[in-house]
Amino acid sequence: MTYKRKAKEMKGLVENKLKELGFKGKVKEINGEVSFGWQVYNVKVGKQESVFVVYGGEDLGALKIGETLDRLFTEQGMDRKKVIDKPQQRAMIGLGLLIKKYEVKEMDLGELRKYYGGDFLARSLKKKGVNKVYMIDVS
Repeated sequence: MTYKRKAKEMKGLVENKLKELGFKGKVKEINGEVSFGWQVYNVKVGKQESVFVVYGGEDLGALKIGETLDRLFTEQGMDRKKVIDKPQQRAMIGLGLLIKKYEVKEMDLGELRKYYGGDFLARSLKKKGVNKVYMIDVS
């Protein structure tokens, strides 16, 4: 399955979740990347633009990796940055842990920066003109 087709299939699911969150209007554009089993979508709704981290209930790859690494870091006193060298991967794992531990659904970039891996993500989102991040479960 090509990435564009996958994004297109997600569009309807994301649109329904946005309505639940109180967004009005149709999703104009949806694109993103898949990392550690998590899909990060940049969604344009009307004149608003936000980023939605979309995760399915079945694919918990990021959570399992995140939890294992978190335990390792804690037990061994390891430096996370030496173990995971790509900032995007650190951000994904950080978000995986964040969603599971705190059941966060929405946050602004300032809040996101406080979490492990969130600083990189917040910087790149700010460049795209995004102010808020929403976590949506489409499983």
